[in-house]
Amino acid sequence: MCFVTAFVTYYISINPVLSAPDSAWHIAAGNYIINHGIPDTDPWSHSTANYKWYNISWLWDVFISTIEKHYSLATLHNFISFFYASIIALLCYSMRKRKYINDGANAATALLLLIGLSEYANIR
Repeated sequence: MCFVTAFVTYYISINPVLSAPDSAWHIAAGNYIINHGIPDTDPWSHSTANYKWYNISWLWDVFISTIEKHYSLATLHNFISFFYASIIALLCYSMRKRKYINDGANAATALLLLIGLSEYANIR
């Protein structure tokens, strides 16, 4: 129940995949890494082209780029909704199994997490 509620909430309320300013950049970085490997310098930078580039999200970039390439942006939107809903469902399951809190407090915690994560529930 927790997963379904979280998934529907995120699916309806999540921003479109490309609404975050760097979403397209993450997809492009994933495509670049798939085709050329992890670069040492930022391939799109003009002012810092010779400086070391640390892409700490390279694996995520490759993953979302692969989803977008083989499926669509709509599938990527579904995946992001599924991903965040799974996090909340695992938290609910963990709290219920360990009996840390009762069902009402578990639902309230899940609701607070839904609200708290909704700002960050995007491709990044």
